[in-house]
Amino acid sequence: MAMDKNSITSVFSDLKNKASKSIEAQKSKMTHPTRVPNCSGKVGDPGVKCNQKFSHQLKLLPIENQVNVSNVPYAYISIPARGFGKTNGKGETDRIMTKQPEEVTVLVGKLAKSYERRGGNFGSLKELEERKISLITNTGEPTTEKPYISGYDYITVVGARTAPWIHTVDAIPGGIKRTVLERNHFLKESEGNQYRFINCGLYQLQLFPKPSQGDHAVQRIMVVFQLGHTEKDIERINDYTKKLGGRIHYVKNIQEFIDFLNLRKQKKRLIKEMVFFCHGIIDYASFHYAGDNEDDGLFGPKEIEKVYESIFDFDSKLTTYACRAGISVSGDDLTGKDAGQDKSPAQRMANTWDIEVKAFEMRSLYDSVYGTGKEIKEAEEYDTVIKKYKADLEVYKKEKAKGNVNAKPPEKPKDYDIMKNRNTDVTVRESNKSKGNGPIAPNGSWHLPGTASDPLGLKKGLQNYKPVEWKS
Repeated sequence: MAMDKNSITSVFSDLKNKASKSIEAQKSKMTHPTRVPNCSGKVGDPGVKCNQKFSHQLKLLPIENQVNVSNVPYAYISIPARGFGKTNGKGETDRIMTKQPEEVTVLVGKLAKSYERRGGNFGSLKELEERKISLITNTGEPTTEKPYISGYDYITVVGARTAPWIHTVDAIPGGIKRTVLERNHFLKESEGNQYRFINCGLYQLQLFPKPSQGDHAVQRIMVVFQLGHTEKDIERINDYTKKLGGRIHYVKNIQEFIDFLNLRKQKKRLIKEMVFFCHGIIDYASFHYAGDNEDDGLFGPKEIEKVYESIFDFDSKLTTYACRAGISVSGDDLTGKDAGQDKSPAQRMANTWDIEVKAFEMRSLYDSVYGTGKEIKEAEEYDTVIKKYKADLEVYKKEKAKGNVNAKPPEKPKDYDIMKNRNTDVTVRESNKSKGNGPIAPNGSWHLPGTASDPLGLKKGLQNYKPVEWKS
């Protein structure tokens, strides 16, 4: 039977209504904060009214490794839900409570602490949206699990081995038992000076927290600018670094260094501490100073900007032992003058990376990193103490093996492990040098660099630099 136009329209209308009702029925099965008893309205609507409690909680999860995710700062920043805190032993935030369904923004880690330090704003920070986490409060005490990080890195960065030519012995930065070669009116740094950065890097590795066992939750890393290091040097550096519980990574230029740092973001790792051992010129850390391709080793304002702020943890610290890293004005006598601390590499790194930085206003001094004359003499003569202690241990073991229950182990000499290492360092460092390679010690230097006496009119020792936007 033929249908008229009005009948056809009516059939299509019925089909459309049935389809719409079916879609609405499916939607009604979806969980939503407003679809609960005694609650009406839309999320964010001022007119919504509820007679139930709504909440949400965030739980941080380690990625791959057994990373500690407790005591991580967090901040609820949405109105009316505001608050700061730290995660508990399970990586959980406090449960945020609202009187009605509410979309809440939560920050965790570095961004949360940075927001708090600025008095409740982001200032000049970047990488914001990708770090914000959105939650919607609901009944039933929901918890959202969020993969957080895979580990923490402690990094020391070592400049290339180069041999600058300078005017006088006294002018050599951090000269140590100098043997110098004369070329016209210039003097060349001794091998001890040329290898001071790598030896200090090995020492610094031991000052970092011990690496985790069985995974990579906590890592000690030494980044070395490869220029000037021989194949035998590299073989020894690799061996010594591994024995000190560290990872080694070589770079050939600044861009490779920047890429290595920024890789933390992709790997979901955070830098806890970083330490520089290198030359310094005004406005730059110089990792290739007086070497080939010197420009490839310059780390200044433009390079600092290329490093992600988000790869540093909320309590991350950086120390640079580069000369004059805390000022930006050149001169031998800066008494009563503005030395440009506010534009120094240290302050630029603090501002850009949102971390605390320590640096020298004056030149750095390496004259005692291998020990004072007295310390070196004591280490050289420690052979007798080592032999006696070992002999006493053997006697004790033999007596125990005989069943002597009254046998007592010998008392370990004071600072035995430190002095034993130093005795080894003195011997091995000289042995390495005598074989035509670098004087690298298994445990590195014995001390960190100090402050020289110039420029005049500036503060001695490491100075503190904090981001200018911090209010607390």
